[in-house]
Amino acid sequence: MKSTLLRSPVACTALMLCAASSHAQLSMQGGIAAAIRGSTHTDPAGRGKLEMTPTNMSPMFISFRGQEALGDGMQVRFRLDTGFFPDTGAVRHGGLFGREASLGLDGHWGKIDAGRLQIIGGAVETLVRVDPLKGAGQVETVWPGIWTGARFDNAVRYRYETGPWFAGAMVSMGERAGNRGDLTAVTAGYMDAPRVAMAACQVAHDGNGLRASACTAGIAWQAPDFAPDGTLLHAAVLAARRDKGFVAGTAGQALFNMDFSFAGIPAPANHEVRFALLGLTLPLAAISPLWRLRSAVFYARSPDATLFSAREGGTQRAAYAVLSYDLSRRTALIFSIDWNHWTGGWRGYWGSSAVSQAAYAPDGADTRRTAAIGMQHSF
Repeated sequence: MKSTLLRSPVACTALMLCAASSHAQLSMQGGIAAAIRGSTHTDPAGRGKLEMTPTNMSPMFISFRGQEALGDGMQVRFRLDTGFFPDTGAVRHGGLFGREASLGLDGHWGKIDAGRLQIIGGAVETLVRVDPLKGAGQVETVWPGIWTGARFDNAVRYRYETGPWFAGAMVSMGERAGNRGDLTAVTAGYMDAPRVAMAACQVAHDGNGLRASACTAGIAWQAPDFAPDGTLLHAAVLAARRDKGFVAGTAGQALFNMDFSFAGIPAPANHEVRFALLGLTLPLAAISPLWRLRSAVFYARSPDATLFSAREGGTQRAAYAVLSYDLSRRTALIFSIDWNHWTGGWRGYWGSSAVSQAAYAPDGADTRRTAAIGMQHSF
């Protein structure tokens, strides 16, 4: 048993961190969740499926973090995040530390991070911070990520904070001749949890130099005084564009191995998307302070073309509702439903081979509905 544990990469990493210098502050944290989930239209024949999946509330990860004070207000940090599938235990996000592997330096002048960076610094940050579920839902409830990417290889990020205000920039280097496969992003905003107001823009190039751009803006703010304490209102918008032939998800570019990127499918035409999110976080104090409802509706319109059609635009509509009951500060029961309806040039997605990011098949469905019940725990 001992030798088996020592052969595990994650176990070996934990042992090495525990053996590190006592001068550094080390920690481990993460989350795990599991749910029984039923979905409609999971194959071209229209059949449903019952499966074990993560819940709609929590990403599955183990994070090793450390920091060391250097004096004069400076400190060095590192972060190593492993994502995994709770139903099989398999590593996700393309590698052992596929969520994030970064080294950082803080000072009075700001913060610098380098490595494989997650969420913070790109256009996706707005969507994640403003979404009531923080982008932790199923694929159906986070499809705006196909326009922004979520994790960026070979990246350097700078951020300056003064009180709740912040601004920053990030460059993800494609490491190819001619600087192809790169990404540049800027962010700015106000963050005083749970209040957030921010905007971000990014420009990426694929391995052939074709361009994809995305800008986001959003706000999560406390509701007026007449609403129950802890009620939050959420709103976000996204505007994005891709050149004809742009491909996300190939090696040697910034958007390689990004979740929800429709990897390997070239844009069949120049196309744009306009997206909006409206959401609500509502404590159900009238029932019990342990109950909370999080919900949102999404709408997106591609006017002239989609990733699947060069001749026809289309719409994407989605909605979700997640009810949680806190068993403790770290553990909750989760009950969720979601609905998705894609039309026009997006039609046929549900149950088609495109669900597995292979290719578009016109024999899928326009609508999918899901329901799940599960539990999550953070540590």
